[in-house]
Amino acid sequence: MMGLAHAQGYSEFALLLALGFNAMLRTSEMLSLSHQHVVPHRHGKGMSLIIPGSKTSQGNPQVLLVLDADLIAYASSLCRPGERSPGLALAQLRARAGAGEVPPPGRQRAGPPELWSWFKVGVELVIWVPVPVLAQNEVYTDWVESSEAIATGRQPPSAPVLMPPAVLLVTEVLYSWTPLESLNLGPDCTFQSWLVQIQEEGTGVWNSVESCLQQSASECLIQGLQCDTDYNVRVAAICQEPELVGEFRTSSFRTETGDVCLRPAATPSGLNATPGAPGSSLQLQWHPGAEPMDCSFFSWELNLRVQGAAEWQSQGCEGGGARENSSCTAGGLQSDTTYEIRIRENCSISSTNSDWSNVASASTHVLSAEVPGLNASVVSYDTVQLSWAQPLLNDCVFSRYQIQWSLQNGTWQDICQAELSSSCVLGCQVTGLPSRSLVRFRAQVLCVRTVANSGFAVAEVAMPDRLMGAPENVLVAASSSATEVFVSWSSGQLHDCDFQRWQLELYTDATGWQPSEACSFSSPSAQACQLSGLPCDTQFQLRLAGLCGESTGESGFASFATPDVPGCHAQALPPSWVVGSEATASSVSLTWSPGQEVENCSFLHWEVQVQPENQATYGPAAGCPEASLRNMSSCVVIGLQSATSHTFRVREVCQESTSSSDWAVTSVPISTLLVPAQAPSGLRASEATSSSVTIQWDVPQLNDCHFQGYVLRWRQREGGNWSSSTGCSFFSSSCESTCTANGLPSNAQIDVEVRVSCTQAEAESDWTSASFQTLPVPAGAVVQLSLSEIFTGGGTLSWTPPALNDCALAAYTVELREVFGTWALPSGSCGPSTTPPCSLQGLNCDSNYEVRVAANCTNPLASGPFATVSFTTDVGELCLKQAPAPRSVMATALGVSSLAVAWVDASANASRNCSFSEWQVELRPSSSEGWSSACRVLELQVTDCVASGLPSNTAHHFRVREVCDDVGTWGYTAAAVSTAPVAAAPMVVQASSPQVSQMLVQWSSPELNDCLFSRFKLQWSVDSSSWQEVACGASNFCDSSCSAQSLPSNTAVTFRGRTICTEEALNGEWSNSSVPVSTLPRPSEPLVVHVNVWSYDAAELSWSRPVLNDCILQGWQVELLDSNLWTSGPGCQGLTADATGCNLTNLACDSDFQARVSTRCHSALADAEPRSVSFRTAAGAECLKRAGAPLGVLLLATSVSSATLTWEAGSPNDCTFASWAVQLSPTEPGPSFSCASSLRDSTSCIFSGLAENSSYVASIQELCAESSLASPSALSQVATTFSVPWPSVALQLPFPDETVERRPEELMVMYDVDVELPVVGSVKSLVAKLVDLSCRHCIRKCKESCKHDRAIICKGRKGFGLGLFVFTYDQRIPTSLWDHHTVLRRGLTVLVPLPEPFRDREDGSPLELSVLEEATQNDSPLEVAECMPKFFEADESTLKGLQSFSTEDLQLEAILEKVDGSLGLLHPPRDPATLEVIDGLPLLSSKSVGYSSDIAQVRVMLEEQHPNLRLPEGVTSLIVEVVRPEVQVCVPYSYQGFRLLAVMKEGAWLWEDAADAMAQELGMERPKRLSFEHVKPRGYGAGEAPSLSDVMAKAQAYVMGEDPHTLEEGWVVVFRNGLRLKVHTEVWNMVHAWWSNRINTKTVLPLLEDPRINQVPFSSLRECLCGPAATEKRRQNADALEALLRKLKPIYEECQVELRNVVKETAKKSLKELKVNGHPLVKIIQMVRGRQGWVESIPEEVDLETLLLSNEAVRHMFLPRAARAERELETTLDAAVLQGIETKLLRAVQMCLEVLPKNTTVPALEKDLQKPLPEEMVPLISGKGLILPDAFQRLTAVLARRTVAPEASRCKSDE
Repeated sequence: MMGLAHAQGYSEFALLLALGFNAMLRTSEMLSLSHQHVVPHRHGKGMSLIIPGSKTSQGNPQVLLVLDADLIAYASSLCRPGERSPGLALAQLRARAGAGEVPPPGRQRAGPPELWSWFKVGVELVIWVPVPVLAQNEVYTDWVESSEAIATGRQPPSAPVLMPPAVLLVTEVLYSWTPLESLNLGPDCTFQSWLVQIQEEGTGVWNSVESCLQQSASECLIQGLQCDTDYNVRVAAICQEPELVGEFRTSSFRTETGDVCLRPAATPSGLNATPGAPGSSLQLQWHPGAEPMDCSFFSWELNLRVQGAAEWQSQGCEGGGARENSSCTAGGLQSDTTYEIRIRENCSISSTNSDWSNVASASTHVLSAEVPGLNASVVSYDTVQLSWAQPLLNDCVFSRYQIQWSLQNGTWQDICQAELSSSCVLGCQVTGLPSRSLVRFRAQVLCVRTVANSGFAVAEVAMPDRLMGAPENVLVAASSSATEVFVSWSSGQLHDCDFQRWQLELYTDATGWQPSEACSFSSPSAQACQLSGLPCDTQFQLRLAGLCGESTGESGFASFATPDVPGCHAQALPPSWVVGSEATASSVSLTWSPGQEVENCSFLHWEVQVQPENQATYGPAAGCPEASLRNMSSCVVIGLQSATSHTFRVREVCQESTSSSDWAVTSVPISTLLVPAQAPSGLRASEATSSSVTIQWDVPQLNDCHFQGYVLRWRQREGGNWSSSTGCSFFSSSCESTCTANGLPSNAQIDVEVRVSCTQAEAESDWTSASFQTLPVPAGAVVQLSLSEIFTGGGTLSWTPPALNDCALAAYTVELREVFGTWALPSGSCGPSTTPPCSLQGLNCDSNYEVRVAANCTNPLASGPFATVSFTTDVGELCLKQAPAPRSVMATALGVSSLAVAWVDASANASRNCSFSEWQVELRPSSSEGWSSACRVLELQVTDCVASGLPSNTAHHFRVREVCDDVGTWGYTAAAVSTAPVAAAPMVVQASSPQVSQMLVQWSSPELNDCLFSRFKLQWSVDSSSWQEVACGASNFCDSSCSAQSLPSNTAVTFRGRTICTEEALNGEWSNSSVPVSTLPRPSEPLVVHVNVWSYDAAELSWSRPVLNDCILQGWQVELLDSNLWTSGPGCQGLTADATGCNLTNLACDSDFQARVSTRCHSALADAEPRSVSFRTAAGAECLKRAGAPLGVLLLATSVSSATLTWEAGSPNDCTFASWAVQLSPTEPGPSFSCASSLRDSTSCIFSGLAENSSYVASIQELCAESSLASPSALSQVATTFSVPWPSVALQLPFPDETVERRPEELMVMYDVDVELPVVGSVKSLVAKLVDLSCRHCIRKCKESCKHDRAIICKGRKGFGLGLFVFTYDQRIPTSLWDHHTVLRRGLTVLVPLPEPFRDREDGSPLELSVLEEATQNDSPLEVAECMPKFFEADESTLKGLQSFSTEDLQLEAILEKVDGSLGLLHPPRDPATLEVIDGLPLLSSKSVGYSSDIAQVRVMLEEQHPNLRLPEGVTSLIVEVVRPEVQVCVPYSYQGFRLLAVMKEGAWLWEDAADAMAQELGMERPKRLSFEHVKPRGYGAGEAPSLSDVMAKAQAYVMGEDPHTLEEGWVVVFRNGLRLKVHTEVWNMVHAWWSNRINTKTVLPLLEDPRINQVPFSSLRECLCGPAATEKRRQNADALEALLRKLKPIYEECQVELRNVVKETAKKSLKELKVNGHPLVKIIQMVRGRQGWVESIPEEVDLETLLLSNEAVRHMFLPRAARAERELETTLDAAVLQGIETKLLRAVQMCLEVLPKNTTVPALEKDLQKPLPEEMVPLISGKGLILPDAFQRLTAVLARRTVAPEASRCKSDE
């Protein structure tokens, strides 16, 4: 191109033809350049194009080409429309000129040119022709053609126009460009794809973007770029023709700097794991990566998983807090488990985190069984009883216990081996041990794997001496004297005896065993002695034994009798015929015949004794008091051992003991009955499947049963035969109380029974029964699910039904969603109760959908799985698509409270129907289901924003959509992105309450922030440098203290603590060290003190020096107990540390004393615990006896500030009275009070000015003129002054952020006072106040008294021998009357003794309020029982009120079944006179009355079901729900009985878990608990918890089944703060409305259209409305409902048919046309079509036969017709009810109703009518005692039906 030649003789004119792909300039480019660089031709007929900035070698501007202006114009004129190629135009010029056509205007033909010249450069063909320049009228020469044909090159496509980058991220860029139209492609190119190349600036190398090759889309996402780098991008079209590539268009950009550009840390290596602490941890070590690169170290992240598991779990690791710490301990693991572990370095910026290290594996230690706690107790000289606690087995598979014994340093020997193969065995007896030796025992658990064996528990005992053997051949020989005998014997073996002397004892019935000094020989070889001075005519038993130190050897026995001689007193004759009968398990009825009376016996009483077969001696017979009448010769012996043989004996006891009779013994032992095993309790089922269930029960008391096994049997509910189960047939121990019953029928109601089987049949327990349901076998998935006849808005869905198995098919559930959208019910005929095929309608055109179908069964558990199919709707001609959802939505953390969000505009280069408005960005925390706005972006090209103000360490999901005239589709982040976490705050630790080796450590609960709490960790130190762990198990965040054990005594200790989280990085910092607190000194060991009384007024004490421990001994303290007070011992004061004894002097003679000695150390805390020794001084001639201690001391508090003390004087003895010394002292530090009296008969004091609610104790001593004769002091019991109850006030202020727009006129304050007051006087004053208010508080203002309008009601009844008053309130009570008294009046029961005139009245008789008033004013006792607080409905107003509580307060404690019964209050039985609690069945009150016939019936039921029910100590109220047919409301329960709701114990309501335990203890059922995971259909994820709204949603969604007994009333929600709310199911509300006689068209509608209840048979509903004891009114209600349903159902179905016909008839007409023509149903038609957007007409493809018609549309046609039908039916029913009443009377009532005012009562109407109303008329025209508003109209309609209208009687009001 640079060498354009000049031919001599010619003007320079050149013509350039450039054809081909690589043309240097297009014509359009030439023309654009010519304006800047054009030089006019010297002849004025052309122009030259200059290359900017270039020159020839001669310095002239370089000419690119020269064009003749006329030729260019002519060539352009030859271009036809649509021809834009200059090459084509020039070719036409040549062709036409060569054909002899006329040359361009102004030119003549000239001779032929001399030269054709051409050459080819690359693919360019360049031809130029020298043309001679002629004169003005010059002509062209003739054409001369080249000698050969020359082909032009192919024309390449034009370059595309590049758009600016739509997305420019750190390492990627999205380019788009304008697609080429066909003209820009050129004539020679068939488009194939795009070629995209990228070049890093400065490298000169172009690289193709592989991801964008072979694609026809006009965009390319270029990824993997370097940060902060300049790039060039160029794009060209590639043609299908070989080597034909279009022109490139080039663009430049620069990437940014971001986190992803940072270099990640190097991978850690060498990870090694070894077992750590036994059973629970692994020790890890690793090497950090060589270089941290751009990583700012944040933490080491540890993952582990059980070997073989798929998922990795995050694990905290203690000790790896810094990068240089390359070891840590992973704790809290499962023992005996192999784990795989990996670790990586986490950085502040996550993109620089290292890769995961190598995977290491290690096994945790086996956690061996716990050491059993071994105890040993001596039974005899060679026998020991061993016992141990059942240990935790941990990883041990139990084999047996190993028990061994040995002597000290001896060999261990196994014992008890045959008994130890069950873990339930917790003891054994060892015999044959050596006496007088130290024996050691040890026990361990042996496991199948020895590594899991426990350690040994060790115990040792000192075996006692073996007693001397009994003397043999003990003989008694008579002598010549009646009062003497000779005794002889042979000595027994000494064994371990250190013999001291022989001991001989004699026994008579009158004296018992008495020692005799006659045979006290010190030689063991003595063999005889003589007894003298014996009473005549007496029967004796003799026993002889050797004394060995402090023990006595075995005895030898003999019997003898002294003869009866003249002058000897006669003895009473023993009774005869001692017979036992009527034996029970614990008693025997005993009778006898008295012996013949003798003169010498003055009868005193009968003495009865019993000897069980397992006891060596007789003992007193309980239940047989010492009867003072001789003819009372029988008694019932109680308290006997069951299943035991007993021998009884009886004797007559005389006032002269020597005359008492001998014993008479039963001839045959009497055996008590055995006590059978208790029936297993708590029978329950769990883990049910379609063929099995796990059954559990509580282990019962076996009593006298020798356990053989449990017998478990089952049967189907409908009267099947009992069967056993293979899984529940063998039980080796009573501890095994669970089994799995297999082989059960599916979907069946199963009855199961269990009892204890014993080797003795009569000891077997009763059966315990329960019922449960096996799961159904669910239906299969539908098959052959497919879509056909697909159009723009839907299609036809069909399928083949599945195998139903146990499914009772209710319908098929069809759900639809756009791909990745949310499932929802579709429009069209595929709604509830669908059968195939059905039509899907109302869908978006050209959209991808998924539809799924499942069999929906009446039992949801039998419903089948979903089958799913995908399809795409047709495009159609006018399909306007929503803007596509943005893609690549990503979020990154910017800190603890903000996240950056970015996305890609998916519609950037698509055809857009969207008129952009904004980008809408929303976020949702993972723990929430609600979306909220995050940020808004108002520019289309801006595709990122920052969400700020977020909670830390919280995972968030984001979604983005483009908002247009029509809202676009959401694009979602692929996963939740978390803000950075905040670690737990430090604790504040303090120590207090020091002991010798322990101390109380307390701390404040820290802010957890984002820490998931694991435990609190505490350490202690002496010097604040070396720290040791405090083992106190503070693993609950509510813990705020623990006891630090094993501390050094007498040492200052400091503590610190920190919060340990599940993620180690969030652990709290160590707290500051606490203020040092010293432990107490370890006190000296106690002393052993000896006493020697050597005078009537003196005694010697002696002791030895004990082990002092931390005591620095200063001396000794000796004290003497005198007058109940310890005082310094006289004669033993000021003892130094060297003393070892002292003499007590000046003691009272002939008196008992206690002395004690203790160390006197440098600190009183180190003093030894005193040990006392008792002694008695001797009596001497000079001995004077001191006054006796005062008696009957009684201290009573009489008010909040006063108390009264009374006593009785003791014996004066030798005391000359001086005065009473009285002292009143508080139990806590405070002032004391005294009271002196100089009169011995004055024995009372009154104290005043005492502190309120304070405890005092009084001491009284009689002082004498002789001070040494003063009496001992006597102490009273503690008495506490009354307290003034403080009200707890709940102040209701405006809610947070609520504006108070005007000054409040009044403020309501709600408060309550605890009714459990400790003092009778306080309770009386409270009840008196309640009585007063019940007379004054009225619902409406009254002139004098309230009468029937009392706001507070108190009903008094006689019952159970008591006066029972129950306070309650009228439901209409106005808000202004609520106060701290009113809130107490919900079932508050007050008990008083009955005054004399009322005691003969029948139970249930009413009591006047004056009885209660009088009881509050006199000194008679009074008690109260409190009912549980009222719980309210969870409605909108209640929910608003909950906003004032904290989130913690509103956490759910429990969800309980709402039992549909009547409330009952059980309270303790009381003595009718004193009101003291007595043994017996609890009393029962309702919340409105204390006694009635109903209450009497319920208490009989209570006694039948719970005959042994007794309220535990401290329980004052037991609230129950009573379920029985007589009080059925809506739920016809299949049982009758009691459900325990709440328990008040010791003045507080128990929490639900404690109430469960109490119910189990009492054998009473509780309302069923709803498991939290069953509240929400899909359960709860991590961090989620059930809420009140979830329970309310469940109640709304509840569907009633066909069985009426399963109707759920609802649930009671119990919050953490004790608040209760009741949530009724919507279905129960419907039924209750009918039960309450709210029967009309509106309430019947659910039976026509609501799927929650419309499938229930009416027979089931009737059973809910009419219980077995239903009144006639209830039955009339049910009849009315059924009649109305029968009347309305055909009308409703008729309306459905009519509406469908109207929709068909108007399908082709537009809504506008229907409105203009005034179609009568246009509004209803608009309801049907408006939702689908069918304005002009209904599309032809819509199946009008299956089109789903909304209930709302049908209702518009139905309601007017139903109202007419309802009125007709009501009149018909009313006429039937009133059929037997004369027309004359009906007319009279009608006339009276017409003139009476509104709210007239029935008595007022009867008074006006002057006669009572007929019974059948009353429920028809009245409710709750008031005349109904429509009563007149109803009677008028009935009368209109009667053809004859007789005259009516006149009403009084007409006169």
